[in-house]
Amino acid sequence: MLRSRSECAPAQGTQMPISRLLKDSKLGAEEIARLNAAYSYALRELSLVDRNDPLTEMLARKIIEVGATETDPAKNFTNGCTLL
Repeated sequence: MLRSRSECAPAQGTQMPISRLLKDSKLGAEEIARLNAAYSYALRELSLVDRNDPLTEMLARKIIEVGATETDPAKNFTNGCTLL
């Protein structure tokens, strides 16, 4: 049975995995915003709504990994979801 987006939404005050992973990073605000945008885009494209799903943390780690070497991690998703 499919659940609605509101049923799978994180509880108030729950951080998304990428925010938690970037919490103590030395990245600048612009880089963090770029990674957050790529992560949000990937979640939408992959229809992942449950932020407690282990797949979302794996995705966040991969976004950060690719973001360390690329200027636009979201570009990977438009070119065939190569991060997973």
